[in-house]
Amino acid sequence: MRRFVIIDLPIRRNYVMRNNDETMRQDGTRVWVTLTLAELLHGTTVGALRSHESRAQNLEKGTHGLNADEEDLLAMDINGALGELCVAKVLNKYWDGGVNTYKGADIGDSIQVRTRFRHTYDLLVRDRDNPSHFYFHVTGMYPQYCVRGWMKGSNAKDVKYLAGHGGRPPAYFVPESDLNPINIKP
Repeated sequence: MRRFVIIDLPIRRNYVMRNNDETMRQDGTRVWVTLTLAELLHGTTVGALRSHESRAQNLEKGTHGLNADEEDLLAMDINGALGELCVAKVLNKYWDGGVNTYKGADIGDSIQVRTRFRHTYDLLVRDRDNPSHFYFHVTGMYPQYCVRGWMKGSNAKDVKYLAGHGGRPPAYFVPESDLNPINIKP
């Protein structure tokens, strides 16, 4: 698993302008987002706070059968927070970066964000996830992410997406080809 090096934050400068914002570019149905230094620091702080609070409350180390060490869990919490920030930026919505909110929506009242490190990974939805929420699929690692699309929870929980990977409990893995494009709003 990749680890974060929080001190070294390279910022790429080869973006395409979109709405006077050099940090986003559309690529077909996807949107590539490069976070600014301020956004990276904000999201990293939120992710680190979430990770700390989870450990302080003795929540299960590694969820859903994941066998991960403390550094990997911290990296996943930080990457998740940065993915939420990316979706909020693309949708032009406020992101409060809440801590200890758990299964509440990540953005607004009904938007959930699932961030995965690898661009080849599918959108991941679990049985206990709210079927009325909209799940956005983000891949990547700081400072650049790809917002790939979204699907309503009830649609993602189709048996055709059900699979088990790596000896972990079954979950729903939705391929990018089945997601709603970013230009169609939930």
